[in-house]
Amino acid sequence: MTASDFKQTVLPSAQAMHRTAWRLTGGVQQEAEDLVQETFLRLWQKRDALVAVSNVEAYCQAAVRNVYLNSLRHRQPDVADASEEILAAKADTADLQWALEERDEAALMHALIARLPQMQRLAVTLRDIEGLEHADIARQLNMAEGAVRVLLSRARKQLREQFTHFSNYGR
Repeated sequence: MTASDFKQTVLPSAQAMHRTAWRLTGGVQQEAEDLVQETFLRLWQKRDALVAVSNVEAYCQAAVRNVYLNSLRHRQPDVADASEEILAAKADTADLQWALEERDEAALMHALIARLPQMQRLAVTLRDIEGLEHADIARQLNMAEGAVRVLLSRARKQLREQFTHFSNYGR
């Protein structure tokens, strides 16, 4: 696909992409623009595959959502870095065993969150790691607030059960 073909095929979807980005970012103009730009870059890199797409606007909107979800996954705090901070702080107080257990538990919880189904993982990340309110999560995930609460409840129940299982059985 040439540059002019790309412009004729993809650029008409820019408004719909921006609306999707605006909704996902909670109306933060700069983040929405960055998200659309990143999506255009990814679409350009895959421009030859766009020839086979029947509904380009829907494809572009899905691409915006996927780029946004990928950015959320990469925003998760690095458990190893946090664990090293805990380890350093606790080493000063001569409670090294406690610090090592905390690091192991944090790493286990991070691994368990990564194993959750995608929507549960996103809800837990947005609520418990990013600190967003239920209404904001509902807007970003395009679902009802009650559905977000159910999603979080199920995810936390699963995390509790798995954490207890792995903690009791030596991981």
